[in-house]
Amino acid sequence: MKRIITTLAAALAAAVLTAAQPGTATLTVSGYTGTSTLTDFPVLVRVPPSITLKCGPDGSAMRFYAADGVTELAHEIDTWNYGGDSCVWVKLPALAAGTTFKMSYGGEYGARTTTDADVWTGYAGVWHLSEDGVTPPIIDSTQNGMNGSARATNGSGLAAGRIGRARLTAGGRDHAYGIVINATNGIPQGAVADSLGTDFTASFWMNPQGSSIGDFSYGFLIDRRKGEYNDPGGWGVRLGTESNKKLQIYAATE
Repeated sequence: MKRIITTLAAALAAAVLTAAQPGTATLTVSGYTGTSTLTDFPVLVRVPPSITLKCGPDGSAMRFYAADGVTELAHEIDTWNYGGDSCVWVKLPALAAGTTFKMSYGGEYGARTTTDADVWTGYAGVWHLSEDGVTPPIIDSTQNGMNGSARATNGSGLAAGRIGRARLTAGGRDHAYGIVINATNGIPQGAVADSLGTDFTASFWMNPQGSSIGDFSYGFLIDRRKGEYNDPGGWGVRLGTESNKKLQIYAATE
């Protein structure tokens, strides 16, 4: 099953840094209690201020390894705050309850053997929504290039997210889009979107502000249409109307 995920998608597991000698740390996965082993699963590592100071202003003096301390693991920095709490995604080849892996920091390292996009192999698109400002492209972290843009009528800058930073949206009817992906037919992004078919997962975090959720009537959070509302195969996730203030999943009827 192919997967699609937004920046606020919750990982089922996170990694916790335990006390360790300077320069290395053993991380233990918490939050996952299932009995099956997950394959190529990204986990979130929250790096504390004392460690970020040793990883460099851009986090380049940092590597992650399997429990053997040799096999390098793919990682991507979500939010980097030098001297502050930071968020890093690390892909584990196999994840089970209590899985451990290693972090090395503060040393001199050669070129990475992995890329940021390697963390998200198998995903159609991953958007962290942490770009500065209102108008810059919203970058897709996968190799698919599913970059998007904030809807011009509602881009209101950044907000604190569940994981790192998030996109703040505001406006009335139809103006609650977070991002718009140019996935029309005939371009690679469209081919990726079309290849999803009807069997995939879309995940995201959202935090409606205030008590008047109706201000976002029919605000589409995810909109899988190629054209008009009644496109065959079209579907989406949206906020409800003023009289029905609920999260709704809709599908075209024709």
